[in-house]
Amino acid sequence: MVFAFAVLLISASTTMGQKNGIDAFFTRYEGKEGFTTVNISGNLFNLFANTSENDVEQEVSIDVSSVRILSINDENVTGRINFMDELKNSIDRGGYEELMIVKNAENDVRVMVKTSGRMIRELLVISGGRDNALVQVKGSFERKDIRKLANGGVDNLKVLEELEED
Repeated sequence: MVFAFAVLLISASTTMGQKNGIDAFFTRYEGKEGFTTVNISGNLFNLFANTSENDVEQEVSIDVSSVRILSINDENVTGRINFMDELKNSIDRGGYEELMIVKNAENDVRVMVKTSGRMIRELLVISGGRDNALVQVKGSFERKDIRKLANGGVDNLKVLEELEED
């Protein structure tokens, strides 16, 4: 009995200590020269949303727990790294659903979500190619609220304005 409890405790602590692929990706480049990471707490994000004088924006019921942004700010690094190529395996195993793909000769941009029922729990915007960027929004919101996130002032989320509401 004690042995079974010890095995259960060890396996639970090992599982809790593991990072998912997106978290590991942020950790890999965070603080490295040529990269910029921005972490915004949900409290700060919601504070700005609640201070809007626009009645429509105040009606937004988006519960954001965190926003993280990773980008390359050094052209010497850009040619060697493609965020989309590096994240493909993590995305495939992470249970993400693609909402939108925008491709041209220089960039591959994908908007993806992870859902729980009708609620979106995580939104990813990944740009690979010439303009590498990764935006992760965690929280609880519906598909119709995605456009409202794009209007919330986070520049890398402007691509969401293209999405049609369900």
